[in-house]
Amino acid sequence: ERLGSPDYNLWDEFAEVIRLGCDEGYEQSLVMPYYWGQDYGDLDAYGTYIVVGTKVPLYRTESGERTVRNLNWEAVEFVSLFETAEVLAQAKRWEIKTRDGARGFVEPQTLRALVDFRLIAERQDGTWVITTFIAGD
Repeated sequence: ERLGSPDYNLWDEFAEVIRLGCDEGYEQSLVMPYYWGQDYGDLDAYGTYIVVGTKVPLYRTESGERTVRNLNWEAVEFVSLFETAEVLAQAKRWEIKTRDGARGFVEPQTLRALVDFRLIAERQDGTWVITTFIAGD
């Protein structure tokens, strides 16, 4: 019922999950987006984001002066966990930390929360069936 409800806009979320794809090689179940099935060690799922793209600039400052390096489809940690939603909505760039410890700023539209919408499908009687479509936990 929620999938078709205009209050939730879930068809757009569903399309984005499908666009991000899954890994090959699943025989009985699969997850989308592909990165949900990866092991990120001790990273906190709620503070972890995936850089969705290649050559995404990691800026040294919030104003975008000088690039530290480019990021490519990798897990990063959000630094300012205690910012309010209003502050984050106004921010042109968010501060993040890479897995190797580099810190910098990226444009928020280049990030997707690890716990954002994801889909789990399982093979049942020879047919793929969506068993879970969820965000958060």
